[in-house]
Order: sequence, then structure tokens, then C-alpha cells
Amino acid sequence: MIKFLDLQKITARYQEEIKEAVNRVVDSGWFLLGEELRNFENDFAEYTGVKHCIGVANGLDALRLILQGYIENGGTALQINMIDADLLRDAQKHPDAYRHLLVRVTGYNAYFASIGRELQNEIITRESHNTY
Repeated sequence: MIKFLDLQKITARYQEEIKEAVNRVVDSGWFLLGEELRNFENDFAEYTGVKHCIGVANGLDALRLILQGYIENGGTALQINMIDADLLRDAQKHPDAYRHLLVRVTGYNAYFASIGRELQNEIITRESHNTY
């Protein structure tokens, strides 16, 4: 067997702390919500420098809440980019391989391979500033 993610090795040095936290949850009877979650939310908000933090069960729940809040606050259109500058540079070099790649261009979507080189470079520059 090839271990993809060896959680035992990763968490070994935190084993006692993890067991204590699990015991606190079990002892409290609060498997959802409760004091542990409230403490995590407060600690994480402080750590990240924000006013509030909401703990959720998983990433899908988090995305659902973000989108729901966006819509409830008047949001009408949303574009989520899943590309980076390296991919765009590759699309410049090999346009036939990326003829279905859509990019946002001042109010409209366009096929990256079909727009001029100057505009392609502008989009790559814009995307290069988005570091995560």
C-alpha cells in the first residue's frame, strides 16, 4: 500500500493534545456546535485578524454559505477563476489546446485564444497579481 497522506505520522506529536480535545467534546455531549467550536471560532478570528469566524462541517458547506450570503445581499453574477498566469502563458503558446478557455474581459467573457496578444498579456499580468 502507498500512503497518500500519513495522518498518523503528521499528528503523532499532537496525539495527547488531540485526545484531550476529543475527550472534552465527548464529555460535554456537544458533538455539533458547543463550547469547543465557539472557542475555535474566536481563536481563529483573532489569529486571522477578522471580527468573526464561522466553523462549518466541510468545504462544501462553506461554499454554500458564501454563495447564499452573496445572493441574499444582492449579488447577481459571480466568476470564480480556476486558472493562473502559468496556464495562461501556456495557452498563449498552444492556443489550439486551449480554444475553449474563457477569460473575463471588462464586462464580458471571451475565448482566450481568440483575443489579441496585447489583451492576453494584460490578463496574464492581472492574474499574476493574484497570489494565494
